[in-house]
Amino acid sequence: METIVKNEKYVIEVDVVKNRTYFTFIGFWESAAVVPNFLDDCRKAFEKISRGYSNLVNLSALKTPPDEIGALFIELQKMAMEYHPGKIAELYDSTLVKVRVEESTDASGIKSRKFDSMTKAVAWLDE
Repeated sequence: METIVKNEKYVIEVDVVKNRTYFTFIGFWESAAVVPNFLDDCRKAFEKISRGYSNLVNLSALKTPPDEIGALFIELQKMAMEYHPGKIAELYDSTLVKVRVEESTDASGIKSRKFDSMTKAVAWLDE
């Protein structure tokens, strides 16, 4: 597995053998200004995988983000769709975060499955 970036707000990793991206979001993102390179970092990960890739999005450590961050997630999801994903698993710990992210997935049109267990999410992606 290759780490694309790791900072206090997110970790982005890629496993080219599994053709999978891993996004982990951490803490409270007050505004897009606290993650200025986020979309560029995401693109770096997508450029390393192939069509039909799987994606594990870990939102269990994310605090409920403001609307501005919801718009950033919509941009991420639109970018993800440009690379033709297969399965996308989203891991949640907070109902409020889940509702906020569902708003962006509805707006972007991306399809994902929600999980409350890392084990279940990975098992589903590996099927």
